[in-house]
Amino acid sequence: MDRRLLLIIIPALLPTTTQDGYYLGLFISIFIYIVLTLSFMLIVQVGLLSLGQCAFFGIGAYFCTVLVMKAGMSYWLALPLAAFATTGITAVAFSPILRTRGLFFAIMTLCFSAIVAEVAGTWESMLGGHTGIPDIPKPVGLGPIDFTTRLHYYYLGLVIVTFSVILVKRITKSQFGITLRLIRDNEVLARHIGINPFKYKLIAVCISSFMAAFVGGFYAPYSKYIHPGISSMWDSLFVQIYGITGGLGHPVAGAIVGTVVLKSIPEIMRVASNLEPMVFGFILILVVLYLPEGLVDLPVKIKKRLGMKRDSIKAPHRPNSA
Repeated sequence: MDRRLLLIIIPALLPTTTQDGYYLGLFISIFIYIVLTLSFMLIVQVGLLSLGQCAFFGIGAYFCTVLVMKAGMSYWLALPLAAFATTGITAVAFSPILRTRGLFFAIMTLCFSAIVAEVAGTWESMLGGHTGIPDIPKPVGLGPIDFTTRLHYYYLGLVIVTFSVILVKRITKSQFGITLRLIRDNEVLARHIGINPFKYKLIAVCISSFMAAFVGGFYAPYSKYIHPGISSMWDSLFVQIYGITGGLGHPVAGAIVGTVVLKSIPEIMRVASNLEPMVFGFILILVVLYLPEGLVDLPVKIKKRLGMKRDSIKAPHRPNSA
């Protein structure tokens, strides 16, 4: 069976093993962070490291909630509109930010996150201020799916993750994705052959913001409460860590593996939660030192080691000639 089909079938069948609210909530959280990490990986393709993914997430969540609760719009219309609106805000805000490079770009995205959180925290009349917006209504049902249980949100989240994976995979394998990597590897060469790096970077950031905002719009009715903290730098930093741990050179597989492994650590360490930060840090150190290509490269490393041992065993012993 096609491995890609298995990646859809297995998560779709997971709720048949357990419908416990806690585990469904854990899976939904993993779905959300997979999409955020995928959006981060897309920016990495063009050589940028962003600390603003959760700012896009927060803008999408707030915009969708305001359209539903203040404007009385249907959630299914508000969700894509919020994502497109976030993309427009990103295009305007990042036009000057993209003139910077490297560490300066990361710092500017950090400032962008701080501004988004500050606006959300001070605009009380529209965004609820620091107390946030509670009692967000659930989406209007789609046939038998009425979003009264986490199971319904689970399958909606799975659909969003599936489309996000397909989108990022298509982009990275397209001519557009090849151009992004060319700009990342040699921007000067890209300019010499007539490519406009600024245009491609802006498009990549806008697509990334759309993805993050869309899943932010999904998060708002699921959590029933949003606040300025959802746009924090720290969550954006965790998104970076998930991507780096999974493997920046593998945009889709790295995002999935890194997120699933690191988001599962708190669950595994529940019996010894005080050791969780130490285990988390230990895994990061091991990955940086021994798996620079990320956890995705681990099976390749193991296979290579086993192959080397097998070859050494098969090699005949040659006695020294007198």
